[in-house]
Amino acid sequence: MKKIIRYLPSLLILICCGSAAAGSGNALQIQKTTSGSVESSSNIIFDSILYLSGNISYNGATGVVTFLQAGRYLVFYNVAYQGTSVSPNQAVTALVTSQGDYIKAASPSPNGQVSGVGIIDISAAPTTMSLINAGTGKLICSQCTLVVWGQP
Repeated sequence: MKKIIRYLPSLLILICCGSAAAGSGNALQIQKTTSGSVESSSNIIFDSILYLSGNISYNGATGVVTFLQAGRYLVFYNVAYQGTSVSPNQAVTALVTSQGDYIKAASPSPNGQVSGVGIIDISAAPTTMSLINAGTGKLICSQCTLVVWGQP
């Protein structure tokens, strides 16, 4: 299955699981079209669902993705930011699931990017996942991308 992803000047997430040829594909693409700050320990909220198919759902009020199918998911994200509200000005983000996964990434730069990558094995559905600000102060997001690929 071939996917083409355009990196937009906004916050974007794409989740895909299964084979489109077999008709069992799960996919979600959502994006954040407004910039702003994210409080410490808070979810990054996406405001637009661009594509939704299969056994995945997204709650735009909470920023929570729900996997309704078990499987192995590869997650990559990149967050471009304009700063934080604490010193040192370090951005810290994490992928957090309801089954206890906590995959953290940090950047020592006061303005720049933080990237993270991890493999999440969803052992039982439903399982939820969020991308959070794991730092101690507000994170001022400008552009972000999150991509998840999975195999049931």
